[in-house]
Amino acid sequence: MPPTNALSTALAALIGPVLGLVGLGCDDEVPSFRAVDEPEQALRPESARGVIPEDAHIVDYWIDARLDEITHEIHGTLRMSWRNATARTVDRLPFHLYMNAFRAEDSEWMAAARGSHRGQKFAPGRWGFTSVERVELLGRTPPRDALALEQTPPEPGVALSYAEDDDPTTMTVTLPEPVGPGESVVLELEFTTRLPQVFARTGYYGDFHMAGQWFPKIGVLEEAAGWQAHTFGLFSEFYADFGDYEVFLDVPADYVVGASGVRVDEQQPSDDRKRLHYRAQMVHDFAWVADPNFIEHWGEYEGIRIRQLIQPEFVDDAVVHLEAQAHALASMEARFGPYPWSTITIVHVPKGAAGAGGMEYPTLYTTSNIAKADKLPAWLLRERLTGVFTTVHEFGHQYFQGLLASNEHAQPWLDEGLNTSANQLVYWDAYGEDPWVAQVFGHALTTKDLIALSLIQTGDRDPLDQPADRFDPLVGSYGTVTYQKTAAVMLTLRELCGREPWDRAMTRYTQEARFRHPDGQLLERTLVEEIGGEDGRLALVGDGGPGTVWLDVQDYLDLGLRGAAIADFRLIRVGNQPLIGGAGWHPRGPDEPLPPEPPQAVLETQRALASLFGHAPPIGPPEWTLAERSDSRDNKVTRLGDAEVEGFVIVQRRSSFRVPVEVLVEFDDGERSTVVWDGQADHHRFEFPGRRVTRAIVDPRMQLLIEPRKLDNAAWAEHHKDPPTEPLSTWLGDIDEAANLAVLGGLGI
Repeated sequence: MPPTNALSTALAALIGPVLGLVGLGCDDEVPSFRAVDEPEQALRPESARGVIPEDAHIVDYWIDARLDEITHEIHGTLRMSWRNATARTVDRLPFHLYMNAFRAEDSEWMAAARGSHRGQKFAPGRWGFTSVERVELLGRTPPRDALALEQTPPEPGVALSYAEDDDPTTMTVTLPEPVGPGESVVLELEFTTRLPQVFARTGYYGDFHMAGQWFPKIGVLEEAAGWQAHTFGLFSEFYADFGDYEVFLDVPADYVVGASGVRVDEQQPSDDRKRLHYRAQMVHDFAWVADPNFIEHWGEYEGIRIRQLIQPEFVDDAVVHLEAQAHALASMEARFGPYPWSTITIVHVPKGAAGAGGMEYPTLYTTSNIAKADKLPAWLLRERLTGVFTTVHEFGHQYFQGLLASNEHAQPWLDEGLNTSANQLVYWDAYGEDPWVAQVFGHALTTKDLIALSLIQTGDRDPLDQPADRFDPLVGSYGTVTYQKTAAVMLTLRELCGREPWDRAMTRYTQEARFRHPDGQLLERTLVEEIGGEDGRLALVGDGGPGTVWLDVQDYLDLGLRGAAIADFRLIRVGNQPLIGGAGWHPRGPDEPLPPEPPQAVLETQRALASLFGHAPPIGPPEWTLAERSDSRDNKVTRLGDAEVEGFVIVQRRSSFRVPVEVLVEFDDGERSTVVWDGQADHHRFEFPGRRVTRAIVDPRMQLLIEPRKLDNAAWAEHHKDPPTEPLSTWLGDIDEAANLAVLGGLGI
């Protein structure tokens, strides 16, 4: 049984206890919320989180940093222990300096963005940067843990040479001696990061400070490909190794702080400052946020503490976000394994800082606000998309980006696209089969509609399996292709093969990929083996003999991942024609006796009469027989009896995307039949002898999310004797209405 029903039942039991932990009180005009105790450990117990492979632990960081809230600068000292887990020998260490993307307009990131990102504009003169003042080698013996990095080394460090690369978002540190397989180095860096005014993911806005990608971070050394430390571009996100973090933050005393991991200690050395100690384990990044205006909202899910930092004007929405978070946990843990960490922090950015919304970091993410529609009645607009979908999506990154940690630069679809696929399933598990996400004037836009319609404009401009820097910002396809097209490819495969095999494959993939930096080959191989079996093919119709319709899983993935096309089918003709009769000459059957031969005089008379009137003689070889034609054959098709009619449906494939497709055929007697075309040829004709077809619908169950243009997927038979005035089907009517609303911008979301 697909897990949907079981998950829905589980959700009903789980949501109640979660919401029951929310305590709402009142203190003058500002609500306050009862806190949930800080977990003692950054990781959940092994019985709840599963086993973490020891060899995945590559790098540890100890960071001591002070926020200057006036200049919006972070002054820090960083100590790092890095282990060479490959068979390579290296003499240099590349570091990311992500904040330098906002240092000048000629950085690769800014040159591509041209001052705009996700609808936000860059504030002139509000530049950000990371300046490294010192790099020293402290030794080659790794400490026992990240906290031990705090201890002062017995001897002064050795100054190392370092320099920024051609683009300032990376720098290279040169080592005096190579680091061989299994060896380690311990470095100390001193740096200053100035946050830009919030524009993309990070920065400040008033008192709000979002510190993401704020410290120098080492690249990833891969066995086959060597160092991976890509230039930070407009579409290239982040890739780093797992390890532990011990981070000390000096911030103003009245600031409310949220960070990756757990808070271990808090001290207040002066009236106006405080020092916080955070610990994060087996993560590949550390982010934090600080704002004196935050209100804390708390919840808990199976021992996982959920803390929301929310702005006062949106505090009433916290319960909705908590419910969305619970839905996401229930759905994703069931399919993709346990969430390993003990905390989740949800950050609601203030107005004016929307550029920092909708971004993921280990155990911490930023969401967006729920659109206010208080003045609109429910019959006009209902939606469960704004804010809620952001919460579901950004939490989903805790798996595909945070836990699996694939290379987001080389294959961004492995994170963004698989996550978008999983987000749709969260909605299915929470709200039922293909639920609505918006209703306008009572017309529903469902999750499938949302994915399919998003492909119409730019879904066929680029293949999705390519590095992030191959996407041209002016082509405008990155978001659609990486997010929605990946989801369309994956969920179409799930619908075609059956949900249980796809879910089983994804469970196996995520089990093998946890903490492992998986690549697309692992996912493809897993899907092919779990869905296609030994030969990689699944019989959709038939038992393997003639007439079997096969789904070749690898062929499908090649088209979906490495081709730019999207599926597009249409009905060329739907109609009826006279059934082929038996009039004319036919050989006699083996058991059919020969008639007595007529006298010669009769034969000569027949020939003479035929010649006189210009007709062929009605005689032939004795082993043949002549059948006469029925007079009804002269009637129009509409006047023929059903037994004398042959219905037909002709389907055309209008793009290079080859995929099996169902066709629902309805007959004059009200019966329906679903046939399947393998979709390999340019077009195909289905014939139904003795049946009168009234209409046909291509992809009636909306299995092909990869096909957005569906308005030519349904048709009535030609010369239908009683053409209906209602929509061709509820499905087609909904798609038509949804498409019109999307074009008109009527949804407003």
